[in-house]
This record gives sequence, structure tokens and C-alpha cells, in this order.
Amino acid sequence: MSSSVKLDPLFDLDVVQDPYDYYRQLRETDPVHEVPGTGTYLVTRADLIYDIVARPEIFSSDTGVFLHKGEWAQPGLRAPVSGEVPQGRGVLATADPPDHGRQRKIVSRKLSTSNMLAMEPEFRELVEAELAAAQPDEAFEWMSRVAEPLPMVMVARILGLPDNLAPVLKEAGYNSVERISGFVSEARIRQFDREMPLNMADLVAAYGRARQDPSAYAGSMIGMAAQAVADGALDDEEAFGIFGI
Repeated sequence: MSSSVKLDPLFDLDVVQDPYDYYRQLRETDPVHEVPGTGTYLVTRADLIYDIVARPEIFSSDTGVFLHKGEWAQPGLRAPVSGEVPQGRGVLATADPPDHGRQRKIVSRKLSTSNMLAMEPEFRELVEAELAAAQPDEAFEWMSRVAEPLPMVMVARILGLPDNLAPVLKEAGYNSVERISGFVSEARIRQFDREMPLNMADLVAAYGRARQDPSAYAGSMIGMAAQAVADGALDDEEAFGIFGI
């Protein structure tokens, strides 16, 4: 990529921190904005976004790359995993119909309204237990005691994993989001490469056991995905995509 390509304001750190004026300008003057030198477009107007989402036969979600700047002189496209061939994975978050609907059907079995209502008492119990542990005369730090740790405990239970794996799952999730932020250094990406197998080891092991015996995780997302693979409704890559691997 030529070094003469003008860097889009999208990558200006001031715009990253407060993008609203720039997005407003794009909506008014350039709603389908080509990001220079990348071959990608930023669509900022709601009616156009709805139109794109409604036409997956033309505008595909199936991609294995994301827009990255990091330490590069110019932005470009990068695969989310080092050494990965930049192509669509066809997993839940980026799958087009009909694959998206087929995969979503498996997820919906666990995340149905009835299942979530059945789990609501234990979720409430988690929050109430943390609140009850607070002393009347002490400050209560909501983010560190409730908002950050407890949702991932709930996610671990939905997956079918023990509560003590929640911190590892949270770190893996944060790392995944940071990695595709577009501003990660090469050293940080290498750190993610080292840590990802460790962070995901227990989940991968649980899925392996479920593939041998789905009844071992019956009623959990891991068990349902493993059973769907056994039934031919999913493949292993799609199952891992559901778990966020």
C-alpha cells in the first residue's frame, strides 16, 4: 500500500474517543464512505444500513478479516488469528443465510425465553449474594463486584462450565474484542496468540468430552452444540464459532 494514501480521520485517536461529529459529517455528506487505501466502505446512515442487512445475497456478512491499523503506516485488512487464511469462516457471527439461521436455531434452544426464565432465580441469587456481602458502612464498587464478574459467571453456567472458569472466559472475551479493535500492537497480538490456547483449554476439553458423550453436558450450550454436531446439524468449526473460539 502506498505511503502517500491519506489516513482516514476514522483512525485519529481523538475521533476514536469521540466519533460523533465525524459520523454526523459522514451521514450528511458521504453516507457510503470509502476508507482510503483499504477497499472497504463505512456506511453511516440507518436507512442504508437496514437496506444492506436485508439483502445478504448482495451484501455478505461472511468475512474472515477486519480493518486494522495498529502500528502499520496505513490501515488494511487483517485476519483475526495470526497465520489464518483471510476467508469467511461461516460461523454464527459472520454467517449468511441459510447457514446463519441453521446455527442460530441451535443457540436459540438454550437461549429461549423459557430457559432464561428458568435460570433467572440463580442469576438473581448471584447478585443478591454479592450485595449481602457488603458491609453497611463500606463503599460498594459496582463494576468490580457485580457488573464485570457476574455476567461471565452466568455465561459459564449457560455453557455448562463451572463458575471458577468465569475469570478466564472473561479475559478471553476481552482479548478477542481488543484484538479486532483495529489498534492493537504487534506485541499485544503475539501475547494473544500465546494466551488463547491456555484461556480456551478448559472449554475445548469440555467440548471434547461432550462430543464423546453429549449427555454429560445435557441442557447446556456445550451439550446442545455437541449433540447438534452428532446429529449433523452443525460441524465442529461451527460449534466453536458459537462458543466464540
